[in-house]
Amino acid sequence: MCIARRSMLYRTASFIASGRIWSNSLQASSDGSAAREAFAFRTASGKWGFIDAKGEVVIPARYQGAKDFVGGLARVETADTAAVIDLKGNHRFTFAKTVRAMPAGTNRVWREARVTWRSGGWHEHWELLDGDGRRVVPPTYSDVRSFAGGRAAVNIGAVQMLGGLMGGSWGFIDESGAVSVPIEYEDIRDFSEGLALARHREATRYVDPLGELALDLGKLASGFANDFREGLASVVEYPRGVAGPARTRFIDKSGKSVLWVEGRADGFREGLSVVDHGVLGSGSTFGFIDRQGRSAFQAYFAEARSFSEGLAAATPQRSVAHRGERLWGYVDRTGTFRIPPAYNEAHPFQGGVAKVHVGGTWVQVSDAPSSWNGGEWWLIDHQGKRLALCD
Repeated sequence: MCIARRSMLYRTASFIASGRIWSNSLQASSDGSAAREAFAFRTASGKWGFIDAKGEVVIPARYQGAKDFVGGLARVETADTAAVIDLKGNHRFTFAKTVRAMPAGTNRVWREARVTWRSGGWHEHWELLDGDGRRVVPPTYSDVRSFAGGRAAVNIGAVQMLGGLMGGSWGFIDESGAVSVPIEYEDIRDFSEGLALARHREATRYVDPLGELALDLGKLASGFANDFREGLASVVEYPRGVAGPARTRFIDKSGKSVLWVEGRADGFREGLSVVDHGVLGSGSTFGFIDRQGRSAFQAYFAEARSFSEGLAAATPQRSVAHRGERLWGYVDRTGTFRIPPAYNEAHPFQGGVAKVHVGGTWVQVSDAPSSWNGGEWWLIDHQGKRLALCD
């Protein structure tokens, strides 16, 4: 699924203002999320199938809808029903097209069993199934995530409102469905390098897979922490409030600060961290640093995201815009654009491919997720070759 994302500087401010503890990171999701083994593509006639990272068809286009493979399973739709299939194209089990379901990794599937209305909002009830559709966990959870590091984050008590999911408590279950981390946290992130970032009674903490407290950062007055990446986690602070400049300290798993940098820095990926040197409301200047805090190269960008498979999505400081939106390309470790800016959205590379968007109009709706109206999503390879249409 292609998920649109906008400027992280403004998103960070909203997360801090709402009492959350992290920036949603510059990467789409935790590195612990399940890899995509095959990618859904769409033909000009509207049929869906699957390709590999070389662009070769592994399952012919014969479906009315499809999502990427995760953990060896994928959701597809036919004229009459929806199904979960394996990498050979075999139907493992079927269900109504109106039912929400998604592969959870580790040969598991989350399925929404029912939705009820009470207390001014919609209450979702998700159940966990095995790869053959047998129930592992009954309809218990209000929100769920895919497995990462053998654990899946789950929520009890959240209510689906117009602005999104609100409230409830978070914890983790293991692959058998047993609760491994107590469901008592206000917010929680997926496990990364053996630790999960969580907020409990306004305190920022890291817990291990058994729910034991590994590190307690206490209450962060104006700032947030990020996941551990390559042995370090970035903790962003705003000494003068969110309208002022940021600074970032990197901590190890003992909580010791080992590096300080000016600006808002993401965690290290492939030995480099992307840093936003801008101030809220006055624009951004993004660069990259190494583990000693030195600039990795002299190039700076209007916006940039973390490296993945040797490339990082970025927009040049002076760039041609599509309908008011800067165009994205991909830079290599010298800061040179390997794939020229040509996209109004560019996702990280995963499994040899990346999803990009061209054309269309960015639509912002009150109390609803923003998205592109029109245009096309494509899968591209490391050379920028368009492999196939996707979502």
